[in-house]
Amino acid sequence: MNLGLVQMKDQERMDRLTAQCAVQPGLGKVYSQILLQSHTSAEFYLKDMFPSLVGKTFGKARRSFDQAVLCGVMDAGTGQAHLNPADSCVLTDQHRLVFLSSTAKIQPSKQAMSKISLERSASTAVATDAPAHESSEVRCKKHVVVIGWDVDQTVEGLLKGLGDFAPDDSSITIISPEKPGDFLEENGACHCRHLEGSIASRQVLLQAGVAEADAVILRMPLQSLAAADADAQVVSSLVHLQDLASHSNRAEPLHVVAPVNHPRTLELVNFVTKQSCSRAVTGQHVIGAVKAVTGDPQYASGDSGMSRGQDGSVALNVDVLLPDELLSGLLTQVSVQPELLSVMNDLFDAEGVEIYLRDPSRYSISQDQASPVSFADVAEAARARKETALGYLLQDGTVLTAPHADHKQALKAGDQIIAFANYA
Repeated sequence: MNLGLVQMKDQERMDRLTAQCAVQPGLGKVYSQILLQSHTSAEFYLKDMFPSLVGKTFGKARRSFDQAVLCGVMDAGTGQAHLNPADSCVLTDQHRLVFLSSTAKIQPSKQAMSKISLERSASTAVATDAPAHESSEVRCKKHVVVIGWDVDQTVEGLLKGLGDFAPDDSSITIISPEKPGDFLEENGACHCRHLEGSIASRQVLLQAGVAEADAVILRMPLQSLAAADADAQVVSSLVHLQDLASHSNRAEPLHVVAPVNHPRTLELVNFVTKQSCSRAVTGQHVIGAVKAVTGDPQYASGDSGMSRGQDGSVALNVDVLLPDELLSGLLTQVSVQPELLSVMNDLFDAEGVEIYLRDPSRYSISQDQASPVSFADVAEAARARKETALGYLLQDGTVLTAPHADHKQALKAGDQIIAFANYA
């Protein structure tokens, strides 16, 4: 029996994913859609090399598929996966192909990607072979507050993840009754501080700057507490945060990342916040509600999982993460195709390719709803930046992964493109 090992410490990798979600709101739902299988979501597939593609470049090969995204290659000899390779990479019979697709029936098509606009193809022909360059986009520093910590667990994974993904000069504040033993005040280009106190104290939360924070991570001790107790603390903290955010002068909802044990906790979150909305009207001020984002198919599209205040306001925007289900989904895909182990390790490796949410303007793509763009054109534009487009995260929370090459999407403000990239 040949057994593979997923080379990831569960908590360490979940802390890294939590850090990504704090910096990129909505990313948790993208990972959930990819790792938790449903009849509508895409997942990773590994295919043997097609004879017709041997000797072709990766750039030509990826244009040969209209119902799947060719996003990587694997060396059949070593089993090493390489996601987001260069378009100039020449394919051999020793390569296997890594796809993100909603169907296992993947075949090259002579007509695939043939409808890419000549203008787009011409404009990117040189750029896709140009040397890789890091983005020149301005990334504003962020203030992230971490509420709660289990003294028996390390803080290193989360802080290192925030240091990797947050913009330079960002600040991180951890609130817990005791200071973590491996706490460091400097973490890469981020500044860290610890605030000793109760996570339920309004004064402590205000002192930490929760009301003005860019993101809040609820880091409850899921392992040391009973599952129901840990989730109850998450719900209680969301109520506190909702109240603080609603009484602040925030122009945008407060982004919260909340790992929980049970999918049913989302229903409780929405119920509690709806009750708060109905009772919390004081004068002209209405407490907003929680917009909960989850990968559970029951809440997978549009505004489902969202409750609002009477003025339509949303005080919190919550990424609900289900660590056990995400890990289970990952292991399920690996159990069906054990060779995908290397792909998963690369995806969750600190040195590997990451999933990022990109504004369409990064790729010079119009956000004019009157001018829908094909996914084929989006794919070409992403490759001009040495990235691989995987789909869309729309402003209403809808996730579209591995759409058909001819699928046309009218992008508007708030819509984002999901992409593999080597840097933020």
